[in-house]
Amino acid sequence: MMESTLKKRLYIIYVLLLLHINAFAFHIAGGDFTYRWKGGNTYEIKLTLYRDCSNPVASDFDDNIIVGIFNKSNNILVDSLIMQLINKDSIQLSGAGCSPPPQVCMQFGEYIKTINLPANPSGYYMVWERCCRNNTITNLFNSQADGMLFYAEMPDPSLHNSSPYFKSHPLPYICMQQFFRFGFQAIDDDGDSLVYVLSTPMDGGHTSQSNPNPFSILGAGGNPSAPPSAPYSN
Repeated sequence: MMESTLKKRLYIIYVLLLLHINAFAFHIAGGDFTYRWKGGNTYEIKLTLYRDCSNPVASDFDDNIIVGIFNKSNNILVDSLIMQLINKDSIQLSGAGCSPPPQVCMQFGEYIKTINLPANPSGYYMVWERCCRNNTITNLFNSQADGMLFYAEMPDPSLHNSSPYFKSHPLPYICMQQFFRFGFQAIDDDGDSLVYVLSTPMDGGHTSQSNPNPFSILGAGGNPSAPPSAPYSN
């Protein structure tokens, strides 16, 4: 591959949850964008989203979301995609020998779409925004009012590159004072080198508790649109 020696970043917004969950938890716990080259200029785009389902009145997964794809060099919107919720299931809650309390619940949802993108030396980035984060996050002030931005960069499609992806779902629940091991490594099918970096998550700045899902089919008062271009708020 032409970029086999390039280091690639997997923009990831996993928020590991918790030794304690209360009954009023908000729903978004994390997620990530990935893309896979399918041939020519065709790519499969996937957004994996994690939600805290321990609160029965918390928002469920949106059935359809609107993702924006932008030219990386000038932030011009190239395409807006309507992505459907394809899969939805529960994930393993804890490590071996750890029994989670019955009020703990975590689910993942997968939005998948196949698209074609023209060659572009500058590459692209794709985004989606949603409010609100889980309120059990202790290092953010008023986290239940913070949105979450899902973001991924794609190099020139003519390079036929696929993004890295994680081998397994995150482990959202662990037992206090009990040893556990979790493999956080990612896989790159192209054989490119990978770099892992801790970074400040982004909330995007375009969603709120009063308007949590404007970039879904049912959001924005029936007049949905693609998320705005960069820059984004931390």
